[in-house]
Parts: sequence; structure tokens; C-alpha cells
Amino acid sequence: MEVSPQNGPKYQSIAECMRCARQNLSQVKEMLSRPTRDNGERSGELLREVEVQLGCVAAFLRSAPEKADPKIVTEIHELKQQTESLVVLFAETNRVLASWASRVLVNRNGYTEYGGAAPLFLVGKTSAEG
Repeated sequence: MEVSPQNGPKYQSIAECMRCARQNLSQVKEMLSRPTRDNGERSGELLREVEVQLGCVAAFLRSAPEKADPKIVTEIHELKQQTESLVVLFAETNRVLASWASRVLVNRNGYTEYGGAAPLFLVGKTSAEG
């Protein structure tokens, strides 16, 4: 694989693209088992790289004079599905966490999610005696 400063990596073959895509997906899955801010950011970058690598495979296949091996096509579809699943997982996790954080902060600060005052709760019996 060559790296060009303007265009990023240039792959020489379908096998090289597939190998890199598999390695990157493995790294993402490994990072998911050790969640940190850095791993989250890096895994997003790796998923984007996988998309580029799968795009390179598609370009190689389109330009190939002979028909692609069905095993390779099946593997490409599997990698694509895994990538899509991880992208959806990240997006939905981000949405759920943002919504949860918003609700927690709103309730703690005394306001509803729409900016109004939070409802008051009446307490049953209170006593001012010591």
C-alpha cells in the first residue's frame, strides 16, 4: 500500500483492501471492549477507513475485466453489514446518551426539557419540630 499526502492510501489489489478492512474492523471491535474517549474517536476514524477500503474494493471490481469471485462478493457484503451495524450502534448510543444526559441535567437544574419550571412535588407530612 502506498500513501500519498494528497490522496491518502493507494491500494494495489482487492486482497490488500480486504485485509486492511478486516484489520480495522477487528480493531474497532477490540476498542469496544475497552471504552475510552480516545477509543471512541479512533474507532470512528477506523470505520470511515473501512468505508473507504470497501469503496476501493468496489472500484477494483468494477474495473476488473472478469467477473468477481462469489466468495469475495459475499465477504464484501459481510464486511459492509458489520460496518453498517457498528455505525448504527455508535449513532444510537450517542443519541441515547445525549438524551439521557439532557434529562438528568434538566431535572437537576429545576427545569423541564422545554425550559419551563419543573413540577413541584408535595410532601405528605412534614414537621418543624426537632
